[in-house]
Amino acid sequence: MDKFKKIVTEHRTAALICLFLLIVFIGGSAMSAVNVAHHRADIAAQQQQQAEEEQKTDEEKQQEKEEADPDLTDTQRKAIDNYDDDTKAFIETLSASVWSANNGTDTLQFTGHTYTETVNGKATEHTYAVTRL
Repeated sequence: MDKFKKIVTEHRTAALICLFLLIVFIGGSAMSAVNVAHHRADIAAQQQQQAEEEQKTDEEKQQEKEEADPDLTDTQRKAIDNYDDDTKAFIETLSASVWSANNGTDTLQFTGHTYTETVNGKATEHTYAVTRL
């Protein structure tokens, strides 16, 4: 220890410069570690928020679907959830125009999961789901 004190007293300027550099290095390392920790915490918070929003979005979509089509049965809802591309294309074809008979007095108009049947000017709405093509 005496040798260390002797070296420090003999080379006081160099020892102060080394001490200063050591303090700057430790401070810089600590600040870098704090910044990395804050960055990782921000990313984790964003991921958590996105996951919550996706979960809310899925729940809201399901709730909107149930509110929009309250008369659908559970079987119809399951069939709608299992639609493949061919079924969706078929429904788009049905929904593309109004289907009519008897010179336009009787019509069928498909929209979403319902169709409107008009017979002699009296319209009735029904729910439907395609189970087979």
